[in-house]
Amino acid sequence: MAFQVTVHDINEKLFQSFTASPAERKKTHQGAKLSPAEELEAWRKRAEQITRDYQRLVESYRRLKSDLKQEGEWRRRCNTLLAASLRNCRNLDFALAAACEKGSKDAAFTGLVAGIEQVMQDQLRQLNAQGLIEAIEPQPSEIFDERLHEAVGTLQTPELAEGLIAEVADVGYLCRGKLIRKAKVVIAGAPEQTSAADAPPPQNADAQSARC
Repeated sequence: MAFQVTVHDINEKLFQSFTASPAERKKTHQGAKLSPAEELEAWRKRAEQITRDYQRLVESYRRLKSDLKQEGEWRRRCNTLLAASLRNCRNLDFALAAACEKGSKDAAFTGLVAGIEQVMQDQLRQLNAQGLIEAIEPQPSEIFDERLHEAVGTLQTPELAEGLIAEVADVGYLCRGKLIRKAKVVIAGAPEQTSAADAPPPQNADAQSARC
């Protein structure tokens, strides 16, 4: 008769081994019966081992709970810092827009505005690189979406239909689906059409032959 061992048999043996008392396990391995004092000592050692295991589990749980609490606190602080940073970028964007509307030909003023804008763009790029915000990067020939795009000019080109994006002046940003800054784009305008008033008047054939 062939000897066969099934997974059920192995699991049954393991269960019996773990659930057996110290006396039963020692009796199984040594074939000897423990005295009452030896069995009591074996149970005492097993209880001490279980107590030590339980204490290690409790300590591990306390450390994990503390780590999770610290992680949550750091997450909250990072979110607060991110919100403040994005708010500062928006305020700088509004200030730069107001400064550009007033206009100034002073080289120092123009350089200051360009420097502030560069700092703001660098900060937004770093946040985007860390995955904290999402860039809005439209491509030419895409449909203009007023929810995500801001038209800063028009460009007449026969290659694109009216209303499509012709050029991208600056990227926009989203934070967790919330709009921070629209992408600044140049849209394609309608092609110039020559009016009837501007068209040269038709010439009479007899007049043309007379000149010839």
